[in-house]
Amino acid sequence: MDRAFTFADQRIIDVLTKEFIPAVGNTHELQNQKSPAGSWFMSAAQLVNPRVLDKTTAQGFYVVAANGQPYGFNNNRDPERVLDFIRKNGSSFKSSPPPPATIAESDLAASFTRKASETVSTLRAFTRIKPLPKDCDVLNHSVGRDHVWIYPSDLEQVVGRTGKFDMPVQLATRLARYHLVDNVRGEPSFWTPDEVKKSAFQMWPKGGGVFAFAGTYAMQTADKQRGLRGTLEGEMRITGGSLSRFRAYGEAKAWGAGPYTPRPPSGEFPLVFAFIDVNDEFSKVTPPQAAAYGDGEYRRP
Repeated sequence: MDRAFTFADQRIIDVLTKEFIPAVGNTHELQNQKSPAGSWFMSAAQLVNPRVLDKTTAQGFYVVAANGQPYGFNNNRDPERVLDFIRKNGSSFKSSPPPPATIAESDLAASFTRKASETVSTLRAFTRIKPLPKDCDVLNHSVGRDHVWIYPSDLEQVVGRTGKFDMPVQLATRLARYHLVDNVRGEPSFWTPDEVKKSAFQMWPKGGGVFAFAGTYAMQTADKQRGLRGTLEGEMRITGGSLSRFRAYGEAKAWGAGPYTPRPPSGEFPLVFAFIDVNDEFSKVTPPQAAAYGDGEYRRP
């Protein structure tokens, strides 16, 4: 790891698992969709997070009692500051405990999942800046994570092909627009069709249902202030019409910041991408970020 796992990291884990009930939720869902869970969360968030009153994002860390009484808010990811936040507000909870909660657990149920319009195969995607430029902001030490959906129609266009051929345009475009992005420091700005200057991937069979692929890509905003160009190569195995294995690795040069990916290294900086097939419970209920509110646009070129 480029940022070593610190004692603060371990202390955060110890405190959360021993003294708290950790919970996570999709801020967009809680803030924008009407549900009992959203009402519970927003009622608490607006009391400690001034940005909520300005109708901006409620994203961040909260310490909240079961009855909805908030004790604190923080949106900084520095381990020492997060640990101090947890301890300080945990102490406030202990010194001034709330009355027992009367809300039923069922009233807090909320769905943070978005299912694909049809059966899909899922990949897990990772993005890192490597090697890290000297003296870059600590945010650049992070790892970007997302899921990728591959549709049966993508695979149908590959099965039975011989010689070298172009990767199905829907799949190639989906990778370029939504997954070959800089999501290391926060939520990425996905590429628009006009910003994809190049997405050229060739495929060829290797036998046994395995197809290799390799290619190049280049994306850039109209003002040229943000962009990315690089290579990607990998293999997929299709068994009985379904994806049974996928491995891919990419390297790129990127530049610029998005609205929610601030403080990048200066100039061009190196990005690496890795994709691997997954089939665990987490991947089944967590859609790609670009498909969080439906996959109509996500699946089309």
